[in-house]
Amino acid sequence: MPRKRSGSITTIRVEEFLSHGKPEVGYGNGNAVHATEVTQSQSEIYQLFKPFLALMSVLGLYHERRSGAKVHDAFLSDKKNSTAKLNWWKVYGVVAVVVLWLNAVRGFTAFDGSESLSSPFVFFKVLYVAYYIYCALLSTLCFHMCNQEDGLGTFWQEVAQLEHEIPTIVKANGLRRVISVSAAFAIIFVLFNFVYMLSTTVIGAQFPFFFTPFDRFVNMTVMTTESGLVLGFTCLVGLIMSGAAYASVALFVCVCYVHYCSFREFNAEFKEAVKHSIKSERLIDLETYRRKHQKICRLMEISDDLFSAFVAFTLVFSTGLLCLLIYILIYHFSAVTSSVINIIAFTIWISQFILQLTLISMGAFVNHQAHSPLSELHDIQLDPFKIDQLIPFQMFLNKLSVNPIGFSALGLFTIDKPTILTIIGMVLTYFFLMIQFQPSIGSSSDSTGLPSATNTSSAANATVT
Repeated sequence: MPRKRSGSITTIRVEEFLSHGKPEVGYGNGNAVHATEVTQSQSEIYQLFKPFLALMSVLGLYHERRSGAKVHDAFLSDKKNSTAKLNWWKVYGVVAVVVLWLNAVRGFTAFDGSESLSSPFVFFKVLYVAYYIYCALLSTLCFHMCNQEDGLGTFWQEVAQLEHEIPTIVKANGLRRVISVSAAFAIIFVLFNFVYMLSTTVIGAQFPFFFTPFDRFVNMTVMTTESGLVLGFTCLVGLIMSGAAYASVALFVCVCYVHYCSFREFNAEFKEAVKHSIKSERLIDLETYRRKHQKICRLMEISDDLFSAFVAFTLVFSTGLLCLLIYILIYHFSAVTSSVINIIAFTIWISQFILQLTLISMGAFVNHQAHSPLSELHDIQLDPFKIDQLIPFQMFLNKLSVNPIGFSALGLFTIDKPTILTIIGMVLTYFFLMIQFQPSIGSSSDSTGLPSATNTSSAANATVT
């Protein structure tokens, strides 16, 4: 009798609705060799995503790549004419990434050595530069997700395959509404940032260093051809940055919803099967449901590989900059409230970071749904099972109770409900510590530290960046 070895191909019989009456062959890691190949164009979920992906393409955040391609394909092969076809969306994405990184480097020119910690001005400089870097990172991550071999193309392909194999679980239930709301959210905020920055610039309520280093060579107080070009450049960069900040978060929310619904539908189906098994006193086919759950988890692993860096950077930058805003608010309160423009901009800054942290917390709901079958698994009557029939039960139990399932932050920790509570507690602790050590009103604020609304406002362009 031949000896079994780890990683060898194993044949497992599943129900007809999984393999159309044929055995499903997979490798030791749980990946299945699909009997019927399905393209992503056949996926209803992908078709619903296409308008939003078109919006991301306009913002330089998305481009298509041929599924299974092993090399970078900026030049796509035209099979009919055997000629090279340039992927302009990819080139446009490269340009957007380069522009945002150059803008991040430009932000450092705002520091001229005259900064003082007694003025809130230096903290706003740090805030802006950090946000420039954050947006450049998001744009780079979006480009990488589209261009890598196991990127978004692999995700769409796997979604299409699961829609074909387990259509009762992976389906576009309510996804159209979520994508529409997310796209509207991104468009409204991007346009609002653009219009707000443009209007505050026209009335002269902008950062003195907002146009650095161009303002050292061009007089930005008078509208000329040169100043108009600088203004147009900063507006364009602000538009791309806003897109990177909001559209990427909206994409994450939509992908979260796909996973949330998949696990939710599986839980409902598994719960009903357990109830029926208990009432009828019949054995439940645990292997079938275990492999269904494994397929959904495989899709979850692909998404985690794509978004783990995005989750980590968003948590670090949003939490850190939110704490910096709390510091400015408490220690330089009179400067923040010196004008209506300052108050509005500061409110938008805080709301933006709180909103980003809130949307990232949606990963906790995915984690909760992924582990929900554990309670039903404990309700199963094990007495009728033979010893060899308990192996799927033990494997399913280990999957649900040992390793966390969901989105992680670079693999360091998984986003779950305790993680969200920890972040909230950390921010609140920082807030109360700042209040406790707040100096007297007279020495804590510098009303001249920020420019006035009629001259230059320290936060007027906060939403653009």
